[in-house]
Amino acid sequence: MDGTGVGLANLDDQQQNTSCPTSVVESRDVGIAVYFTPKNPEYQQIAESTPVNIHFYFDYPLCSNLTVWKVDNLVPPLLPPLPNTISTGAELGNPNDLSSWFQIWPDERGNYQLVFCFEGPSYCQSIGVVPQSGYHRLLLSENPMPFRFKLDHMIGMAAEA
Repeated sequence: MDGTGVGLANLDDQQQNTSCPTSVVESRDVGIAVYFTPKNPEYQQIAESTPVNIHFYFDYPLCSNLTVWKVDNLVPPLLPPLPNTISTGAELGNPNDLSSWFQIWPDERGNYQLVFCFEGPSYCQSIGVVPQSGYHRLLLSENPMPFRFKLDHMIGMAAEA
C-alpha cells in the first residue's frame, strides 16, 4: 500500500449528530497527517507497544473536536455484533476511555502495524481494512494493514500505509 495514507470519509454508520466526516479510511493519496500522543504524560517520545492516542492534524474549526481515533461498538456487546470500525470523536488524553488507546507494533518486515488492546495485553487485535461504500475502512481485523512512517516536512511525522 505504498504511497497511501489515512483520511476521513462520511459513511453510513458514522455519528449522526455531525456533518463532519468521522469514519477513518485508507486514503488514495498521502492522506491527513496524524499525531501520536502517549498515555503517560511523562514520555517525551513514542515507544513501541505503549498506549497512544492517534489524532488527525487539520485546521477546520467546525470539526476540531473530532480528530481523536476510537474503536466503535466495543461495549456493551451488541446483538447482532457490529464490526469494530475506527472513527474519530474520542477525547484526547482521557485515560478512562478504553476505546481510544492504540499501540504501534513492529513487524518482521521492517513495517509497523497499529494494534488495539482492550483492557490490557491479554486481548489485542490489529487494525486492518475492509471495503465499505467505495472506501477501505479501518477496523479491528485478523489481517493487519502494515505501514511505515513518513516525514511530513510541513508538520512533523506522518504515517504511510
